[in-house]
Amino acid sequence: MTRIDPYKNDFTPMMHVPIIILAGGLGTRLRSAVSDRPKALATVGGRPFLEILFDQIELSGGREVVLATGYLGDAIEKRFGGRRGSLNLEYVREHKPLGTAGAARLAVERIKSDRVMILNGDSFVDINLSDFDDRSVESGLDVSIAIAHVSDAARFGTIESDRRGRVVSFREKEGASGEGWVNAGVYVVSTDLMRTVPLDRFVSFERECFPGWISRGIGVYRTESPLVDVGTPESLAEANESPPIVGRFWRSSVEIFENQLQGV
Repeated sequence: MTRIDPYKNDFTPMMHVPIIILAGGLGTRLRSAVSDRPKALATVGGRPFLEILFDQIELSGGREVVLATGYLGDAIEKRFGGRRGSLNLEYVREHKPLGTAGAARLAVERIKSDRVMILNGDSFVDINLSDFDDRSVESGLDVSIAIAHVSDAARFGTIESDRRGRVVSFREKEGASGEGWVNAGVYVVSTDLMRTVPLDRFVSFERECFPGWISRGIGVYRTESPLVDVGTPESLAEANESPPIVGRFWRSSVEIFENQLQGV
């Protein structure tokens, strides 16, 4: 198999793959540490957390970003406006909690492509998004999930997958313990499938959509990159102890995927 150098431009450009960032959560758990802004604007390494995601998207070749905002959403639009570097920024705002899938469904109303990439706005995993998109297209599946390996899965719940790289089951937080593979908060979903999600009501990817989509096939993209989460005061403090650097783990993600294809 030909080796892929993730630091060269060997991936299909993502200029025509829109990216939705879910930045509308209430941030209830984080409120004691960050009370004056949405959690996507929490400070990590001296700058808003969203800027780390923007760097990742830009370095991966993305250009079109739709921010799904809600609680204190005006602060995000005021901070970044309609452009950040080479990224075009659009905004859709929920006026009641819609959940992760519900918010993404609202944003899909702005999407014209056949697929969309979706990122959680309060977590980061260091993968080349363009490579993830390439692999998702190659799989022929309507939905793929990036998964990361963690030493303590109790906070997240685990994902079980087979040797073909397809999801077998999801285990809720209550049943998870020890190390395991967890949802890294980055997805590629066909637009047609996203349009089956009901509009204007609360829908969760994690609790409703993904378990219901297992039968149609959900691909996984594994990475050994640490999963950075800013959803709690403790995890935000951890992120600030060692702020993530975009691109550091891109090679390992490619190698894991190639080993997966070879059944290693």
